[in-house]
Amino acid sequence: MGCYSDSYKHMCSKIVIGVSCLMGLMGLLAIVFGVISMDKIPMTDAQKKVFDIQGLDQVGSMGKGAIAVGVVGMLVACLGCWTGKTKNFCFAIPYGLLSFVITIIFLVLALFAFAVNSEQGQTTIF
Repeated sequence: MGCYSDSYKHMCSKIVIGVSCLMGLMGLLAIVFGVISMDKIPMTDAQKKVFDIQGLDQVGSMGKGAIAVGVVGMLVACLGCWTGKTKNFCFAIPYGLLSFVITIIFLVLALFAFAVNSEQGQTTIF
């Protein structure tokens, strides 16, 4: 097994930092969506209609769940940036595990959102 050059490792760390910044942006957007869903930001009825997802109670679990996923996403983003900066396994192992878990959570939430907004109404995907 060959060794990798320092320039290759530096390029990979830039990719990890870039992906982590995108993950942080996604986590921040999830937090904002959760706060909006819980009616913590005053909006007009036309603005609320944009964020309305039929079949879900807006004040309840949707907002709190989005905030929780956003916080975990921000944690993953911080771990990824620290991994790219320090190139230390103490940050890389939790980053890899948490990024896998948050990817599965986002996938399930996206499938759930598509099922709720489907043309047939309350169809199940599982």
